[in-house]
Amino acid sequence: MWTAAAAIVTARHSNIIRPAHAVESARRFDARNAMRFDSLPDLSRLGLRDVRVVYTNELWPKGVSKSEPDLRFIEKTTIPRLRVGAPDLVVIDIEHWDLAGIAPSELERNINRYVAVLDTVRRHLPKTRLGLYSMAPVRNYWAPVRGKPDDLRTWQRDNERLQPIADASDVIFPSLYTFYDDPAGWVTYATANMLEAKRYGRPIYPFLWPQYHDSGELIAGDFWRLQLETVLDNADGMVIWTPAKGKPRWNPDAAWWRETVDFLETAGLASNTGQ
Repeated sequence: MWTAAAAIVTARHSNIIRPAHAVESARRFDARNAMRFDSLPDLSRLGLRDVRVVYTNELWPKGVSKSEPDLRFIEKTTIPRLRVGAPDLVVIDIEHWDLAGIAPSELERNINRYVAVLDTVRRHLPKTRLGLYSMAPVRNYWAPVRGKPDDLRTWQRDNERLQPIADASDVIFPSLYTFYDDPAGWVTYATANMLEAKRYGRPIYPFLWPQYHDSGELIAGDFWRLQLETVLDNADGMVIWTPAKGKPRWNPDAAWWRETVDFLETAGLASNTGQ
């Protein structure tokens, strides 16, 4: 079902002539920067505008249970901090309330927990676009890659139940991180996850990370370029992210970054800095 998407990796991506519609879509594509390298320069001139990611440790006091949202703490502490930077796009990163493989009653409680956080932030920052990192749709690699109909239907049903989270969001932020050195598999997985995200009826901004998820090894330049092009052709924007821990030093000569600069310039995204 999804494996046809892998056909585009049969040639090096730099040699592929992109369809004319993709050039037009690039003008509306919103590329965002959530990288946390030391001494990271200002990348806005390249069309990579900042996005504010709000991590779990910013949503609860230190040392307390995170089983329930602390809406008072968010109102009194998190919101004032967010107002300082006046971000136009905010991503809430809470990942410990499961949304698949649990009892229906617990699923409903967890959905309500996420919605409560999103609604609280929205009430205080009504002009800021808002969304939840990764949790809806449920990230799934093997269902689309293996293509078993029963597994795909189960995954899709799981995602349909998460519509209330999408309804509380302005943007959907699926995670398309790289687990294996398998470009064809990645395209199949990424395309399927983006299709699932589109079903919610919101703009989608996938998260990309230029390292392998488990090893931290940097992704080769041509594989990374394939990821950028695939997201450009299937999404409304993207967020390039790197972790605060275990991060490599910022290297403007790294192959993945050279490909990123060329991608942004070739696609015409660098002209979006004033938007």
